[in-house]
Amino acid sequence: MSQKLRQEILSRSDYHRGLLNFIENNPGCTSDDIFNSDVANAIIPIGIREMAIELWIKQFIRNGEIESKNWRLYPTGTSEWEGHNIIKKETYMRLTKRQLKQIIREEYSRLKRRGLIKESGTYQNGRLIPLEDANMHEDLMSEAVQACKDAGLTMEEIIYLCEQYI
Repeated sequence: MSQKLRQEILSRSDYHRGLLNFIENNPGCTSDDIFNSDVANAIIPIGIREMAIELWIKQFIRNGEIESKNWRLYPTGTSEWEGHNIIKKETYMRLTKRQLKQIIREEYSRLKRRGLIKESGTYQNGRLIPLEDANMHEDLMSEAVQACKDAGLTMEEIIYLCEQYI
């Protein structure tokens, strides 16, 4: 199959809408079910139907819009419909308390290595008790928030995690 034909097939938004809608309305369907459906019959010419369905299924799987289990296709629920247009739902990166603490520890160590954090204080029971330095804590928190943003979290997610775990 030529690259041009592939691009033409994948550029057709009506194929995208029709096939994804069919899979969402018929979870567990197979590519044969799609091939024989009224949707495919109405929008995809018979000469390229098998090829178009195969390309779009691969595209849907790559985009995370569907998943394949034992050759059966299931929607993942990451797409929403707005009129005739498909819009992607926001997916959030979930962090556990342990992962959040690890990000903060790594960022703290990185800042310490760069000389941006100087520990001062007294040791008590084998642990360093830092002096209360508002600027140091503010800088540390800013750097930790930036590390979380770099990891793909939104500000709302960072605030939520801080409220939940800290």
